[in-house]
Amino acid sequence: MTIHLSTPAVSARFTPAASGPLHTLRRILGSAIASFSLPLVFIFLGWVMTMTGSCASGGPYVSAVQCSDSDGFHIAMGVVFAFVAMLGVALAGGFGVSLFALGALTLFGGFGALFIISFIQGTMGSGLLVGSAFSLFGLAVFGIWVWAAPRSIALGSIRATGAKYYSSEQAYDDILRIDPAKAATLVKPRFVDWVISLSVWVVAAGSGTVFALTSVGVI
Repeated sequence: MTIHLSTPAVSARFTPAASGPLHTLRRILGSAIASFSLPLVFIFLGWVMTMTGSCASGGPYVSAVQCSDSDGFHIAMGVVFAFVAMLGVALAGGFGVSLFALGALTLFGGFGALFIISFIQGTMGSGLLVGSAFSLFGLAVFGIWVWAAPRSIALGSIRATGAKYYSSEQAYDDILRIDPAKAATLVKPRFVDWVISLSVWVVAAGSGTVFALTSVGVI
């Protein structure tokens, strides 16, 4: 008696990212918007925390430190640009420097440092505990990202043109065995991909930083 074993083919519907000049421009513009906005969020909110420690205005309670008009403006703009950054990430669609990884490190780690500074300055008694918790969380998220997908921090998951990167040679081989059609759409990052992704981030994030520092009067 002969027994014949067969393995059913594993297939999955895979739809590659939209391609074309307009989609490429949208991804680059989205990455630039997100990278420009993130420094504004941190600098505007961090400026208020650094200058006043904490403040409040209005409501049924009386705060020892009242927020000035400029504080209210910077807080509002910080929140607005946080939403603008999220819109930029959505438009980028996976292209460019990952602001999820950098955002966690910058916002949680940065605000943690500001809380610790407030504790040292004597303006916030709980600053050391809160700041340490924020900083550790930011470092943990960033560390996990570096361990799991280090290349995606600088490149994202797709080219500006929409072609999706494969994470490693082994991952590509596994996908090739399971779904050749999907493997055929995956690409390896080129030098020009690194240049485009990092250039967009450097120019946009640098411009956002200068704009924010100018707005708060540092430069």
